[in-house]
Amino acid sequence: MLKRTLHSLLIVSFIVAFASMSFAADRIIVQGKAGLPRCVDQSSTVTANIDVPISALEVVLNVSNTTIGGVSVVWNLPADTLTDRVIDLTQYPLIRFAAMSTNPATENYKAGTGKPVATINFHTADVCAGTDTIAGAVWPSDPPFGTIQTQFVIAATGDLVTVPVDAGIISVTNQLPTIAAVVNPGEVLFGQLWTTNLSSTDLDMLNGCETMTYFVSSGPAGMTVAGNVLNWTPTGAQVCYDGDVIIGVKDKCNAQSLAAAFKICVTNHAPVFTVVPPALTEIAWGQTFTFNHLTAVDPDPGPYGPLYHLLSFNGPGTVNVDANTGVVTWVTLYEPAYTGLFTVTVTVDDGTTVCTPCAPENTDTASFQIRVVPFQLTIEKVEGAYLGQPTTVSVTMLDHTYVNKDIGGFDFLIQYDNSAMVFQFAEEGEFITDCEWEYFTYRYGANGNCGVGACPNGVLRVVAMGETNGGNLAHHPSCWTNTGGASNELVKLHFLLSNDANLECQFAPIRFVWYDCGDNGISSKEGDFLFMSQVVYDFAGFDELGAPIFNPITGLDPTMPTLTGAPAPECDVFTQKGHPWRLVHYYNGGVDIICADSIDAVGDINLNSIAYEIADAVMFTNYFVSGLSAFDNVDGSIAASDTNKDGITLSVADLVYLIRVVIGDALPYAKVTPVAARVTVGNGVYSVDQSLGAAYVVVSGNVTPSLLASGMEMKYAFNGQNTNILVYSLQGNSFSGNFLEADGDLVSYELATFNGQPVNADVMPANFELHQNYPNPFNPTTTIKIDVPVKGIEWKLNIYNVTGQLVQNFSGVSQGYDKVVWDAANVSSGVYFYKLTAGDYSSTKKAVLLK
Repeated sequence: MLKRTLHSLLIVSFIVAFASMSFAADRIIVQGKAGLPRCVDQSSTVTANIDVPISALEVVLNVSNTTIGGVSVVWNLPADTLTDRVIDLTQYPLIRFAAMSTNPATENYKAGTGKPVATINFHTADVCAGTDTIAGAVWPSDPPFGTIQTQFVIAATGDLVTVPVDAGIISVTNQLPTIAAVVNPGEVLFGQLWTTNLSSTDLDMLNGCETMTYFVSSGPAGMTVAGNVLNWTPTGAQVCYDGDVIIGVKDKCNAQSLAAAFKICVTNHAPVFTVVPPALTEIAWGQTFTFNHLTAVDPDPGPYGPLYHLLSFNGPGTVNVDANTGVVTWVTLYEPAYTGLFTVTVTVDDGTTVCTPCAPENTDTASFQIRVVPFQLTIEKVEGAYLGQPTTVSVTMLDHTYVNKDIGGFDFLIQYDNSAMVFQFAEEGEFITDCEWEYFTYRYGANGNCGVGACPNGVLRVVAMGETNGGNLAHHPSCWTNTGGASNELVKLHFLLSNDANLECQFAPIRFVWYDCGDNGISSKEGDFLFMSQVVYDFAGFDELGAPIFNPITGLDPTMPTLTGAPAPECDVFTQKGHPWRLVHYYNGGVDIICADSIDAVGDINLNSIAYEIADAVMFTNYFVSGLSAFDNVDGSIAASDTNKDGITLSVADLVYLIRVVIGDALPYAKVTPVAARVTVGNGVYSVDQSLGAAYVVVSGNVTPSLLASGMEMKYAFNGQNTNILVYSLQGNSFSGNFLEADGDLVSYELATFNGQPVNADVMPANFELHQNYPNPFNPTTTIKIDVPVKGIEWKLNIYNVTGQLVQNFSGVSQGYDKVVWDAANVSSGVYFYKLTAGDYSSTKKAVLLK
């Protein structure tokens, strides 16, 4: 302060002494600066134009606005010039600085233009725009010195000169920001967050007082900016978005710039099937195909579904695909159109827009095949069969148009109405012979193997195999299915229909029957599948158009033995004869017996339109000796033979009554009630306890019988297996007691009274007898026959080894003629004794087992 006062006094003294002097060329020049950035350190130089050397100078300036701040002043004077210096900023925005020479001889400031004086340093303010003027000013009065302003002191004279100031204009201008181009992502996956960093330049940013704000000028909904990060998660509705995206930046002064526009390709990942049905699925005809596990995964996911649809199907009916769950179902009908190989194609989509190139697809496709395998077994329904006649019933599979599975064998168990027919034999169907299968057999009775025991009457088993083990390939089967043109006939069953006229107009059923899970099974060629029952049908009549009606009976009786198919679930296991496949439709059949009134003329055996003549009686008697070959028209003669109207054709009672009518001893009459009688057989002699008019006896082998009844006639003939014997009288005589002697086992018999009434006779042995076992020796089974002349007597048969140890025992109630089959598989070879006990009777015989 002392120095400043000193200078002030000095300058005041100059002013006092030389107030009137001035030099127009002298000037102080303040440097102006335009367009300075905000918030930067800057400076403005102060120079002087000096006409003559000066020994002192003083500069008073005023800063007009607040565009600049932080003002400081530094001297730019040469180091050895005007060395006594002072700077005063206490009155800012006034600025005062002064300097004087302490040795005028050496420190004066020489004349010249643009002489450096000082530098004013400052900091531009954080303003968007502004102007400051640094101009000459008057320092406030500082008594006693008076007014102080910009001035020089002339060195040579000491004169004080007021110097004008050329003001310096300082302007601040906001710098425009520049945004860098946004890196184009090309593709953005729908549903996933996409981000990118934004960058920009702004000179004001370098000074630390600028703030940049990014914004979306043009773009999709949902795109935002956080700081300098651009964010966007495209929605499903924005897949294939194709608008321009423009991003901008602005500073605090709202000056902005925009980046170049770019496009974003919003993509979508189509769902992908992860679980599809097998390439080929085989189902049975009439079954419903169902696949519950069709599954797709959508990597996005969404925006919808995945949703499942049927794309194509080349088969009949409708394949249903549940849009939400993917469950595929197809109901097949039992119609030929539903058999064969069909292709199903399903798609899955996510419901998004499809476009090229961003999202060219939104689906995945899966194709699979369904083979509908038809397999039908049909027991023929024979129409218009004649009583007393042989009838052939075929068992067939479907025509080759539909069958496409190789089969290697079958095991049929068939039940027939044994009150209406007698099974004679089975033979290979044309399929077996066409394909040259190597094994065919049939069994029934004790050898039929129904469940765990013998087959009851009316049940038979038929087995065939196309065996390939060993041997020459040329002798192996030539075909395993009938697709190559082979017949569809598997078995021919031969029956002899009963001659019971009560059966006329009746239907005698023949059905498949199950005693165990393997019955009626068909094996695949390889033996790895057992084709089993899917549906079993029974004949139920005819519709109004005459077409047969079949009703399903599957599962109605789940307890074996059953007619309604292999029971479930006990038969649906993989350990029984290969893998079970419920594939087969079984159609039961039978025999429709013709109504006699449509073909008969009762009593006209020879069908010459004259009933009850002697020629009819002769032809009828020839029948009993020679069989059906005695008739020219078998069916008509049989129908005409029920002369006594008892409902039974071709009976000896009919013959007796026919003879009575022929000789005029009787007239036709209605049905009669059978007469009870007892016939005994002992040592080949036949005896009856009632008066009879005729007897028809069949014995095994070729024998020569003897007639024992008086007044009767006898005819007999050997048919190649048995001897048929007829005892009768054309004069109407009758007999009782011993009437016939014939060796050989009794096969069948038929009796009639004098009046033509049929006889229900019990044939009993004349005596107790234990027969020798046959065969003997044996291995491992043998048959032991037992004759007990009284029905209802309990009997026991014990078998002992040579040490007297009981090894087997049998028992029963006598039916007259009984037999025991002894299976000795569980005992060793040797001699055994068997003893019969019945009432008071006992007998023992020896048997030899040789293994």
